Amino acid sequence: MKHFKQFLLAVIIFYLSRCASTTLNTIKNPEFSQVKFRKILVVAPFSDIGLRRQTENAFIAQFNLSGVNAISGIELIPPVKDYDEQELLKILEQNNIDGVLVVALQDYWTSQVYIPKRSSSQGSASLYGSSLYYQSYTQEYGGYYISKPRVKFEIRLFDRKSGEVAWLATSFTKGDAFADYNTLVNSLAKEVVKKLREENVIEK
Repeated sequence: MKHFKQFLLAVIIFYLSRCASTTLNTIKNPEFSQVKFRKILVVAPFSDIGLRRQTENAFIAQFNLSGVNAISGIELIPPVKDYDEQELLKILEQNNIDGVLVVALQDYWTSQVYIPKRSSSQGSASLYGSSLYYQSYTQEYGGYYISKPRVKFEIRLFDRKSGEVAWLATSFTKGDAFADYNTLVNSLAKEVVKKLREENVIEK
């Protein structure tokens, strides 16, 4: 039971300790200063279907939390055929899409950090008759490297009618040693949608 509790605690700490933070640099097209987008198609141009769906769904979840309607590009326009321009425009119009958000990966790497080696000792004393017995043990920590993920994206919001970029952002997301891609992309999506709302690009 003791070992099970320790294992359970380790699992909880692992999942709760994963975190990431995102910084954004944005610029808004002055020609769209009065335009607010109401329904957005999210497109993450990954060749890997799993990563693409994961990325698009992270953004859709954040848009929905902000009360903005959003649709996954891989669901609305499945990459199973080649579409010409007229086909794409027709699909967007039929679904009342007024903005297309393209989330493009620019760079991904890991930063290594060395954890110094250290140790701690603990002990206990027991009295048996007239004799005192002392037991101690030493635990060692550190002495290894951990990898922290780093990722950069470029995010463009296109106006469906004109085809022009209405809003542009570059991002830098960094995670701790426990962060996976899901942690990183959720941090990115949260900050992007927050910024779009603050800059009056989407309906609040």
